[in-house]
Amino acid sequence: MGSLLENMQPIVRFATGAVAILVAGVAFLWTKGDRAARGRKLRPLIIITVLVLLIGGACNRPTNQPRNPSEGETTFTPTPGGDGETSGSVIAFIGVDGNLWLLDLHTRRRQRLTTHGHADSPSWSPDGRMLAYIYEDPHSGIRYVHLYDILERVDRPVAGLQDPFLSDVTWSPDGRYLAGDIGCCPQGRIMRILDTRDERIVSEYEYSLGYAWSPDGTQLALGVEQPVEPPLPVGEGTSNSIIIVKVGQNAFRKVIEGNREYLYWPVAWLPDGRLVYKRLCTHCAGEGASPELWEVKIEEGKIHKPQRAVDIPPMYDRQRVLSRLPPEMRGAQTGEFSWSPDGRWVVFHVNRSIYLLNWVEDGRPLYLTEGTKPAWRPHPEDGDQLRQR
Repeated sequence: MGSLLENMQPIVRFATGAVAILVAGVAFLWTKGDRAARGRKLRPLIIITVLVLLIGGACNRPTNQPRNPSEGETTFTPTPGGDGETSGSVIAFIGVDGNLWLLDLHTRRRQRLTTHGHADSPSWSPDGRMLAYIYEDPHSGIRYVHLYDILERVDRPVAGLQDPFLSDVTWSPDGRYLAGDIGCCPQGRIMRILDTRDERIVSEYEYSLGYAWSPDGTQLALGVEQPVEPPLPVGEGTSNSIIIVKVGQNAFRKVIEGNREYLYWPVAWLPDGRLVYKRLCTHCAGEGASPELWEVKIEEGKIHKPQRAVDIPPMYDRQRVLSRLPPEMRGAQTGEFSWSPDGRWVVFHVNRSIYLLNWVEDGRPLYLTEGTKPAWRPHPEDGDQLRQR
């Protein structure tokens, strides 16, 4: 009701002004001439007033267009974490207008962060303060990594992380490094690592499929092509192995070696030291042709015997999450999943719509808004520095 009255205010003000002019004209003419003359003079004035009302009403009619979510009554400032109802309930996403947005899941308020469009792949820093995302220059086609400071509301490009084929950007778990994923296909992909302390490129690795940060943020597990003889009859004829590299160094250690029977690529490196990866049989048919989740424990430099993955958190098992969704949401149109800090909720997009699923309780996904690439804002570990701002 309030928005309706607000939309009607321009019409009311215009009509009031037109009626005031009409009354003033009538009062003036009433003192001039006889009754017949007054009637002849009043008719044109009445006609003109009616036309003005019609034209003005059309120009000032209320609109059904949505109000700009960046206006004061719809904006909000996310709390640093640990206090306030917005803590742990904010997601970033790419709107249908191509801009970077925030959505408060408690209040359903939205805030537009950028206005230039052409944004992609939002990624939160571990402390929940910085948003890294990709911006594509519509003229040159070059894609740049930008950093948006949520508290200072400052958006700036990052030197060194730009390429026409930049497809994704992620943070190391300790928040020190940004990894830019560059490449359009499994052959010839590059992982470029930038140290955010001085915005310097410290490493660049060639890989083919899959990567995972170590829990302490100092190492990367990468899936790399592995030549085999005779060549495989799939892809480029090579297999896929898993190596570990230490950020800033070129030396690597092979963890799982690909062969003619199986291809391997990393999925996640868990806090307990288990490296979760996928194993794909190159000659199997039916269910055996689907990738399987395996794990290998890496402990103080020692690599344990690989085994089938057990007790893997659902955020690292895409097929498990898809099985909880309605059949119409289980296709390729369903994007990557982003989880709440407590692991109870997950957001995702289907085509250009964003949904929320309660993982703990059964139920259908809840529609949130139009957009893609939702990313849940993490809780800071301590949050003391941010909380003091």
